[in-house]
Amino acid sequence: MEQTAPWPHSAANFHCRARGWTPYGIRCSPDPGRPDFPLGRHRERHEDTLKVLNYFDGVHLIRRATTPALFSVALLDDVCPPSTVFASYNSYGIKSSGSTRHATAQSIDIYHFNGHEGGQEHHWVRQLKYVHKRFSDPFGRLSPAR
Repeated sequence: MEQTAPWPHSAANFHCRARGWTPYGIRCSPDPGRPDFPLGRHRERHEDTLKVLNYFDGVHLIRRATTPALFSVALLDDVCPPSTVFASYNSYGIKSSGSTRHATAQSIDIYHFNGHEGGQEHHWVRQLKYVHKRFSDPFGRLSPAR
């Protein structure tokens, strides 16, 4: 899953792989029911580990987002399952009460016949246009960073 946002620390820059968060890494397994966790030493703590990792799920974190976002999903992606992208997209900007949605602009580009590579050059151009539009004034001049 890939998203474009105005600044790099935005919640909209979420990616389903969380490598680097721990020295061992955590990844979304392409095999349902077979997560890849560093539990070699503490095998008996797998339930506690899964509870903690639930807080790192993008669906939970992305609800706080307030920045407009451009999502993309490749329907044949075997690394970041499309269902996780759509779950994040549908949860984006929803308040914690779950009853209302923020006035957060979002859009999604769907690549029906692509895998993890997504839209590649086509989407890169789309990202550049999206960022340019977000930071440009009506006269086409680049707006200063806020």
